[in-house]
Amino acid sequence: MIFAGIGAAPATAAEFIDFETTAGGAATLDGGAIGNDFSAFGATFTNAFYRQCGGGCPAPANGIFASSNNFANPFTITFAGITNAFSFSNVSNSSGTASAFGIGGNLLESIAISGFPSSFSFTSTGINSISFSSSAQLGVDNFAFGDVQGMSAVPEPAAWAMMLIGFGFVGGTMRAANRRKKFAVTYA
Repeated sequence: MIFAGIGAAPATAAEFIDFETTAGGAATLDGGAIGNDFSAFGATFTNAFYRQCGGGCPAPANGIFASSNNFANPFTITFAGITNAFSFSNVSNSSGTASAFGIGGNLLESIAISGFPSSFSFTSTGINSISFSSSAQLGVDNFAFGDVQGMSAVPEPAAWAMMLIGFGFVGGTMRAANRRKKFAVTYA
């Protein structure tokens, strides 16, 4: 079991969430909680729900998007590790704030959200979570993020190989030093 994670590669692929289907490909419905539906992408949602605009809405609000049911509490996306890129679209006439946080909850960057439709991007590195807050029902969609790096380090095969070679080198050096002591020639 020790060697099970040796071949694991770090997750670096870019992800895109449009809320029309879950990470597993299931269709989404208006009013359902998002929760862990996108955990396969390394993202978990808190206090977020699927919403659908009524007929006649312009793109990009003409499909399913994410929003909060309780305006007093922000909704949050938390990553399984950290990401160095995140962008999204405002698909509501509401304004609000999006804030990016690092590991430990330190504020990295805040963006004032306004205008419909409009797109926004965070430029900070080391983003672990994004919080969306508004005094009205803020709707956001088209989340794009990449470079998700896991927080629990699994050494890559090259690191394991270098470590084993290093142990072998240290062991060989110690053994050779012991042999020299035993067979040392001394003159009286």
